Amino acid sequence: MNAKSQSGRTEQLMEELQEIIEGSFDGILVTDGDANVLLVNQSYVRNTDIQKEELIGHNMREFINPIWMKNSVALIAIEQRQPASMHHTTRHGKNIMVTGTPIFDKNGKVKKVVINSRDISEIYELREELSKAREMEKIYFRQLNEEDAQGQGESKEDGIVIADAKMQEIFSLAKKISNFNTTVLISGESGAGKEVLANYIHHESALRREKPFIAVNCGAIPESLLESELFGFMEGAFTGAAKEDARGLSRQPAGGRCFWTKSGR
Repeated sequence: MNAKSQSGRTEQLMEELQEIIEGSFDGILVTDGDANVLLVNQSYVRNTDIQKEELIGHNMREFINPIWMKNSVALIAIEQRQPASMHHTTRHGKNIMVTGTPIFDKNGKVKKVVINSRDISEIYELREELSKAREMEKIYFRQLNEEDAQGQGESKEDGIVIADAKMQEIFSLAKKISNFNTTVLISGESGAGKEVLANYIHHESALRREKPFIAVNCGAIPESLLESELFGFMEGAFTGAAKEDARGLSRQPAGGRCFWTKSGR
């Protein structure tokens, strides 16, 4: 192969190489071992907002400035003699990621640096939106926890104030069972607030809150009549019983919730 043919072949390879580089979605820039720009594709121009004529034949040191290019990844790769990556904000505020990879000659000297760039502005925008969403989530859950704490600590409807953690658990359980049609046994010392809790259950019940709440002092009812008063009796069940069946206080048609206490409790 003569020199002319070899020269033509080299030009053809360079043209094909340029076509391949131009076809890359990532920006590509190549410098020599002293950071002079040898080659650049259109994607790099698009990513960095620097035109080809501003780059080709110029040294990357010319672009260093304190505002939008504080350093060049080409210079870092040459200095450190290893691949380097950095985030870069362009002069038009675009966020890009650039990576410089040094290429060595047979003597171990850096002869070229291949720089790849990719626009990550959309990723940054998504990250900012995600960060804002997380902040909003924190605010939401903080407000939700404050509302829960306020709901457990104070009932605005009944003026109930609960400071003790155990009592908060009790009232939380009471709220959960309030809508079940079941009998609830509340036990405790005199003055502990059993009637208050029973009234709270009645008030929280969607089925019964509009119906009467009946509190009965069992100590005021003779023991022999207690069962009849509470659960009703049939005609003739005992001497003096009514001539017709009678409903007990626990079975009133009004559907109210009864609370029974012993005397003084």
